[in-house]
Amino acid sequence: MTRQKEEIQASKRKLHEIHGKHMTEIKSAVKVHEEKLASSKQLLQELQAKYDKLLHERDTAVMEAKALCQKNKQRALVTTETPNTEFSIVELQKATKGFDAEFKISEDGFASIYKGFVRNTNVAIKLFHTRSLKGQARFYQEVVDIASL
Repeated sequence: MTRQKEEIQASKRKLHEIHGKHMTEIKSAVKVHEEKLASSKQLLQELQAKYDKLLHERDTAVMEAKALCQKNKQRALVTTETPNTEFSIVELQKATKGFDAEFKISEDGFASIYKGFVRNTNVAIKLFHTRSLKGQARFYQEVVDIASL
């Protein structure tokens, strides 16, 4: 019976050793996995922060695009309105600084043409010579020709 007790004790010691080795390996594996988990959590937080930043940038870009689109629509409305706009003589004189020669771009026997800037628009201004009735008829023909383009 002593022999059996010794064998049992030896087996218990071996089991204890094996159990101790396994526990050490398990603790080591747990530590490695905990470190990997912590690293993964940190990476996830970094990615979440980048994602949030990109979402903010996207939202900002969308708002800017909408604002630009609205401005373009307003410009289109102004542009479509401009050809039908009538300018006062005061506006035309102001745009050409009193029909100064510096602003004259062309002249023929009937009229002088000046460049100017009125209501945020570059314009060409045709000023007829006072004694030229043919110039007015020619002007109306030019308007018809240009309108047909």
